[in-house]
Amino acid sequence: MNQDYDKSNIYLNGRHWVGIGSRMEVFDIDYKEINFNKDNLGYIITKTSDPSEIYLEVFIMYRLRPEFLLEIFKSYPDMDYEFSFNLMAKDAILDVAQKFSIYDYMKNRTLISEAFLDSVNKAFRNVYIELVLFELGEIKFYDSFEQEIIKNLKSMNDAVVQNYENTLSFSKGNLDNLYSNMNLEINKILYDADYKKQIMYDNIESKYLSEKMESDS
Repeated sequence: MNQDYDKSNIYLNGRHWVGIGSRMEVFDIDYKEINFNKDNLGYIITKTSDPSEIYLEVFIMYRLRPEFLLEIFKSYPDMDYEFSFNLMAKDAILDVAQKFSIYDYMKNRTLISEAFLDSVNKAFRNVYIELVLFELGEIKFYDSFEQEIIKNLKSMNDAVVQNYENTLSFSKGNLDNLYSNMNLEINKILYDADYKKQIMYDNIESKYLSEKMESDS
């Protein structure tokens, strides 16, 4: 049976007369929540670019856009849009989650959260719903991967310490060379001074002997 829909009016909350033989399709336009956590829809399980398996906790709030309710109904005539939106949000996050490494998830949380938000927002706008709030919650790693992370970070720290020690040793070597060169220069100056002093004494003594011989003759 064919059905015609009057899209000239969108009725908000309240009592409305639509006439005999007509009925309303009712939409809930209040704010809706999507919770990916252990108590609701479960964590979003994905992999990093490394790859390592991680668990993401995500909270989303959205609402239907009243001016597009007819389009939403055409897309979801069985009114199962909430289930579809949950899957849509999850897929949007999975689309970008594997682009980031373990290091990114540990150090660049804000960047990742913004990337997730942008992906979910684009997906929602395609089906005429408004993303109101997006929050990236807990990020969990597999225990084995957590140990690997700690090991990698320790190796990085050890490398930094070793590099610092090498730099310090190199600097100390430079100082030693500087001191050695300075000592050589100082010894040379002292030697030259002694040599010149001895020549001066010899000249004085020679002059004294020469004058004494002349006076004796």
